[in-house]
Amino acid sequence: MRYFFSLLLSCTFLFCKAQPITNNYTYSFDLLQIEQTNFVQMIDTVRIDDAIKWQLLAFATQKTDSIKIAIDQHTQLSDDDKCRAFNSINYFLKSIRGKVVSKRFEVYDIPDALEKFPNILQCILRNDSIDTYVKDLGARRTQLMADAFKEYTTYANYLKQIATYKTLLRTPEAIEKFILQEPGFRYADSLLQYLASHQPTAIWRLAQQASTKALCTNSNHKLVKQLVSMASHYAREALLPFTEQLADSAYTIADILKARSDVNTYYSLLVNTAQYNVVRINRGEKVIGQQLIKNALHYYSNQFYINTINELHNEKDRQRFECVSLLRKQDLYYIIINGEEELYTSSYIGLFNRLMKGLGNNAHDLFTMIQFDDYRLFLKLAGQYGTLVPFLEKMPVEQRFITLHKLVDSLELDNTIGLEQSMQ
Repeated sequence: MRYFFSLLLSCTFLFCKAQPITNNYTYSFDLLQIEQTNFVQMIDTVRIDDAIKWQLLAFATQKTDSIKIAIDQHTQLSDDDKCRAFNSINYFLKSIRGKVVSKRFEVYDIPDALEKFPNILQCILRNDSIDTYVKDLGARRTQLMADAFKEYTTYANYLKQIATYKTLLRTPEAIEKFILQEPGFRYADSLLQYLASHQPTAIWRLAQQASTKALCTNSNHKLVKQLVSMASHYAREALLPFTEQLADSAYTIADILKARSDVNTYYSLLVNTAQYNVVRINRGEKVIGQQLIKNALHYYSNQFYINTINELHNEKDRQRFECVSLLRKQDLYYIIINGEEELYTSSYIGLFNRLMKGLGNNAHDLFTMIQFDDYRLFLKLAGQYGTLVPFLEKMPVEQRFITLHKLVDSLELDNTIGLEQSMQ
């Protein structure tokens, strides 16, 4: 293959350009020619997937040459326009070459970048929107495009902001600090929306800061608006999981405060809301507050029940599990799946036995009841704790077969908990 690349290098770049009018044009064109040569030499030496090598080679030779011809023959482009276009190709090739050599680029991101670059360049030369080709790019590829098109200031700034936004979504712990420092960021409101769903208490803090108060209060996003409105409420922590329901007037603050007066009633309200959200999702509705409910279920499963049951592990079961004695089957289910890391083995077994006692002869009814919400996690835990077989034995054969298929699909056989261990 090395010989073939070298042979191809000696035969490529036979492109004959028209007589340039300016020295800048010639200089940019010649720099691009040099970069093409350097790029092909890099391909000849670097150790990456051969399929990726072929794509890189084709882009650096045939594709780049065809783009150069199209630019050179474009009658509506000035020499300065053509110069910037050549420079953009040069920057693009140089960036990819540097990242591949230094292994700072996910090699399987390359094909998509090679495909999108000519389309984005064409849009820029036409002064069109590039959104169609940018929306699915990851943060690194978006930044790659921003670097390539840095001489097109408006487009480059736009791409940089998109890259920043996508990078922040990958490192959400940095979002709050970033908004404090850059409240005028183009996508600040979108970042607020993310915080409202995933880090809602950050909205309360930002709403109290002089630099970001207006940003929060002026947001039209319903979760952000609702969070701001209850930021000073004495029971805001109890209201927090139901932010979407309050914004939609599905619940009132009085409804939630009444439920809050009893631990079991409040927990059941969380379960009911999670279940109704599943119904909405299955209907194709957009549900933006489910993560808040899920976070609350995990927190209160541990605060109300799991911690107590674990702490009483030396006591008799009647005393140990008294805190869940009045709960429904679906409530027990959510406690179990929210104790994946926290439950002692004996705590899990006790909860599982109480759940099974209320199921009757068809354990599959449990999944129907909870609408298969997080059922894979339940099956995984059953496998880990050795309760999978007893659970399956309480199902009709046909439903047992279907459930096993679901289990096999969800388990990774090279995991620490594999299929064989689950069936023991």
